[in-house]
Amino acid sequence: MDAIKKHGYAHKPKRFLVVLALAAALVIGSFTPTSTIVRADDLGSESFGSALGRFNSIKADDIDNDSKVEIVFGNMEGFLYVIEADTENNFVKEWQSGFIDTRLWGTELGDVDGDGQLEIVTGGWDGYAYAYDSVTHERLWRSEKMKSDAHGTFVSDTDLDGYPEVVVGTGYRIDAGSLNVLSGANGTKEWSSGIIKKGSYTAHSFRGSNVADIDADGIPEILIGFATRQGEIEGEGYFRIYDGVTHVLEYESPDLGGDCEAIEVADVDSDGELEIVCVAGYRLRPGWIYVFDADSYELEWKSPDYGPKPYGLGVADVDGDGEMEIVTGNEAGIVRVISGISHEVEWKSDILGSDALGIEIADVNQDGTLDIIVGCGGYRGKSGYSSSYSQGYIYIFDGKTHRLLWKVGEVDWEKWLYQVAALVTIVIVLIVLNRYLKYRRTVHHIGAHPGGRMGSAEKLSVKLQAIKRTGGIKFKRK
Repeated sequence: MDAIKKHGYAHKPKRFLVVLALAAALVIGSFTPTSTIVRADDLGSESFGSALGRFNSIKADDIDNDSKVEIVFGNMEGFLYVIEADTENNFVKEWQSGFIDTRLWGTELGDVDGDGQLEIVTGGWDGYAYAYDSVTHERLWRSEKMKSDAHGTFVSDTDLDGYPEVVVGTGYRIDAGSLNVLSGANGTKEWSSGIIKKGSYTAHSFRGSNVADIDADGIPEILIGFATRQGEIEGEGYFRIYDGVTHVLEYESPDLGGDCEAIEVADVDSDGELEIVCVAGYRLRPGWIYVFDADSYELEWKSPDYGPKPYGLGVADVDGDGEMEIVTGNEAGIVRVISGISHEVEWKSDILGSDALGIEIADVNQDGTLDIIVGCGGYRGKSGYSSSYSQGYIYIFDGKTHRLLWKVGEVDWEKWLYQVAALVTIVIVLIVLNRYLKYRRTVHHIGAHPGGRMGSAEKLSVKLQAIKRTGGIKFKRK
């Protein structure tokens, strides 16, 4: 306390308290533990909205060439998000758009204008598709209005003219939908399938989409999944294959038993030939994974019931063992990793909370191992299996060990409690110190009073009054 007198802090308690508070915060903060459950900067689940990444529309890539992976998705409320992940296990909300369109679930990444830079493409309930610059986040174009539920998006040069196209599938439940091909440069319509009918039913819910040269003839094909009878009854679902140049229908699958929401093309069983992998089902009902030979269209495998309602789908060698795996999630909030050769389930997650809506495979932390990214959470205001009013989170699992790396959007309660404890400690220290400084100022003032000579009894009385004013705290002198 001699130092306090010497430098005059006894007369400047506020400045001293501020310095002490900052020092205490730094010291206590240095002992705050880390956790595998990360809350990113301003990334509480409320900021994500609900039903993020539905219809397999959560994507990940280095979209702005900064050597960090960005996770991109839309939500039920109509907002688009870019979440950046870096190699130090931090996440930052790089961009949240204003309102774009209702139920923004048609998100895709691709170089739509041929400038060598990825753009963000998204489609919404109101029937429009949009393209955004990944760096400036400016809107490049909005398409003309199509049917509602423009959610089945894919970016590729479908007609080999040297310019990218955007494939968009539309339609919701009994609302008649169609397959559309838009110019990547400005969003104008180049071709549309028109309304498709199956017997007395109208096709709708065109969601699962892909473009690939499945028959190795040098010409890409457009694959699109859709449904016919949907509602609370057992549905019908199919996928179609169109020639990318002539748009002639090349193939239509048999009935898959429900809405075909995601399609991937890959050599799943490592036999040197491509396969078509798709998921199909409907809410509250069974769901399956199908694997078809891409050349002959013969069914190679149909999974057991992995419902209710399979949503997301990814195909990759996620564990680095040289063999491909099929990764899928369902409405119950369960993710499965399935061997592409034996079709055995290699890993099954716990129930994540609700609705594993979208699956993306990417090396998020750039450690050389692929990770499984899951968009999860129901959509507010909609009743269902587990969808009603549930929050949205991003789960990221290590593809090799299946360990949960991050649950982005979750508050790290352990870290939060340490921060609260640190704050309470600082407050207590400041209160005690403030009272002690009041006592010291009183004693200093009496001792410095000119001509102040008091007897023993008078001095004791003054000291007792000082102690009373400082809250009754006694300080024993050595």
